Amino acid sequence: MCRIITTNWSSQESKSYFPPRLSSPSIAASVKLSANGFFLKFMNPQVYYLLHITGGLLVFLSYGLLIARSWLSDDNRSLRKFGGLMAGIGLFLILLGGFGLLARVYQNQWYPWVILKLVIWVILGGLIALINRKPGLSKVWYWVTLFLGLTAAWAAYFKPGM
Repeated sequence: MCRIITTNWSSQESKSYFPPRLSSPSIAASVKLSANGFFLKFMNPQVYYLLHITGGLLVFLSYGLLIARSWLSDDNRSLRKFGGLMAGIGLFLILLGGFGLLARVYQNQWYPWVILKLVIWVILGGLIALINRKPGLSKVWYWVTLFLGLTAAWAAYFKPGM
């Protein structure tokens, strides 16, 4: 069941059923016809923070699993599949949460720290192939993964160039 959101933001916009910052009719229509206001609740920046952090946890836990698998010289294909699947889901959640935050909190401004985090995301995406194809360098991949995670956390916390 869909409901129409009827809120007046100001006296001049009493004819409009969506806030003034929503200028696109397609966005306004999706807000207007959202089921029980779910669309508006999902747009909360805290949801994007949660998705971003959950994706990061999935990526680093699955990379730890894959590095430990390669360190032990175990050719367990089910662990490799599971680690790859969880890393892919985690990378998607990082991207979804990150761009959601970029749109909702930072008004689509591409600060240097955002570009740095996007570069780290691309490197993390390619690192899974290196972990699986070069298991002899598992100690190196461990330190590279740790460095990338710490660099991403530093960029998110201190926001250089902002």
